[in-house]
Amino acid sequence: MEINGSQDRAPFGDLTNCTNGGAEGESRLQIANNSTEQRKRERERTRYATMSQEEKNARNLRKREVRQKKREVLHAFRFCGVTQIDYM
Repeated sequence: MEINGSQDRAPFGDLTNCTNGGAEGESRLQIANNSTEQRKRERERTRYATMSQEEKNARNLRKREVRQKKREVLHAFRFCGVTQIDYM
């Protein structure tokens, strides 16, 4: 069988083995991700609750510094005319 000059391949694979199982598997995966995210949030909440006030203050200070640095970088990019920034 010759298709567009190619004798070695067919244009499509076998589609007869498709089922709706993929959608069910995807929803199970999403439930697993949600429960994983929920457990992580609970761990972080517990960890923060057990911190001393000094540790909380230091953590918040670091977060404020990172946010401020990020704002400065964004303002610098805008000043230079950069309109789109891709994050890692």
